[in-house]
Amino acid sequence: MILEAPQLPIGKIAPVRIMLGDNEHRHGTPPPVENRPSPETMALAKRLAQREDLDVEVTVLEGLGHGKTFAASFPYTLELAAKLFRA
Repeated sequence: MILEAPQLPIGKIAPVRIMLGDNEHRHGTPPPVENRPSPETMALAKRLAQREDLDVEVTVLEGLGHGKTFAASFPYTLELAAKLFRA
C-alpha cells in the first residue's frame, strides 16, 4: 500500500532536498560497477516533483558513499535552514 501525504494549502510550497552519493549501496552488498545515484531514490524524487506543493531539489554528491554523504550534506542543510528561518 502506498500512502500519500496530504496536500499543503493552496499557495504553500514545501522545500524538499534530497542529497545522495553516487557510490552508495546497502551494507553487505557489492558496490555498483559504475558510480551512479540510487535508481530508487531518483524515482522517488521524480514522483515527489510531480506535486505542485513541493519544491524538490536533488543533489548528487560525486564519489561519496552513504557515510560521507551524510557529513557532506551538512553545509547544504544549514544553508537551507538559514533561508527558512529568515523567511
